[in-house]
Amino acid sequence: MQSAAAWLLRDPSTDETLVQARDLYVKRRAALIDALAERGIEAAHGGGLCAWIPVSSEPFALVTMAARGIAVHPGAKFSVLPSSHLRVATANLTDRCEEVADGIALAAVN
Repeated sequence: MQSAAAWLLRDPSTDETLVQARDLYVKRRAALIDALAERGIEAAHGGGLCAWIPVSSEPFALVTMAARGIAVHPGAKFSVLPSSHLRVATANLTDRCEEVADGIALAAVN
C-alpha cells in the first residue's frame, strides 16, 4: 500500500487528475449554492465536498428532505458549536441539483 501511494505521489499524471477532480467538485458545489441563491436561500461558497446550508430547524429539514428521497446530514453532528445547518454532500451531485435545491428551499423554512 505504501509503495502504491509513493508511486502515485511521484507520478505527474496524479497532479493533473487531482486538479480535474478538484475543479469538478468545486463546480458541483457552486451549482448547488447558486441554485439555492436563486431560491432565496443563502449559503456560502466554501471548500470541501459538502455545502453547509442554514435552516430554521434541523429535525424539520431532515424529515422534509427524507420525504423527498434526498439524504443529507444534520450539521450539528459535525460542529462543536450549537448550529442549525444541513450538511449536503455535493461530490456526487450531478443531475439532481435543481431537485435538491427545491427540497432544501422547502426544508430551510419552518
